[in-house]
Amino acid sequence: AAVDIRRMKGEAAEIATIAALRHAAFFEGSGRTLEMDRDELRRLAQNEDGIETGFVAAVDGSPVGTCLL
Repeated sequence: AAVDIRRMKGEAAEIATIAALRHAAFFEGSGRTLEMDRDELRRLAQNEDGIETGFVAAVDGSPVGTCLL
């Protein structure tokens, strides 16, 4: 399996997959909706100020995890 770690992109499909993973792991049952997390991740991916960035871990091209710094 090919493992890749790269900076998060703002592509809709990637953001949707990452948001679903994060919601299931951290926010299910909370007041935070999947849509809220998706929108926040999209803004983060488009942010170019260098203060905060996101990375995606992918296996064979499919996102499997994230790290926000």
